[in-house]
Amino acid sequence: MKNQVILFQGDSITDCGRSREANVPNTGLGGGYPFMAAAHLLCAKAEDGLKFFNRGISGNRIVDLYARWKIDGLNLNPDVISILIGVNDTWHAFGSNNGVEVPRFEQFYRMLLDSPGPPRSETGTLRAFRLCLRRSRPGLGSGNQPAPGSRP
Repeated sequence: MKNQVILFQGDSITDCGRSREANVPNTGLGGGYPFMAAAHLLCAKAEDGLKFFNRGISGNRIVDLYARWKIDGLNLNPDVISILIGVNDTWHAFGSNNGVEVPRFEQFYRMLLDSPGPPRSETGTLRAFRLCLRRSRPGLGSGNQPAPGSRP
């Protein structure tokens, strides 16, 4: 489909240093996955007139995204929306006792998905995932070795 608007939404993983002043499509996307996806698709489908926006905000939780959903989401009339959010909902519970409990996270996420907006012929979701990093032992240098007692 030509002239589609693709919107990236989320937290720091999406933000990745994006420009807050960029209101023109395909600019100020930051250095993360929105930029990489846009660069790939703009090269592969240069004739399609794709328009990419990144509205991720570092530190956001699902409740923060919901609060700005209309202005930073629906008002852009996106055809495709990528949402990657959730890490702050978890770790804020430990550092500042300001996390979002799982039932509340689900409630707000469903409200985002069910919110009125441009008609969508299809909605897809990706399953939440957990990224496990191995800790390196001092002196190994490569950082690719498992910590003692850890499982691969």
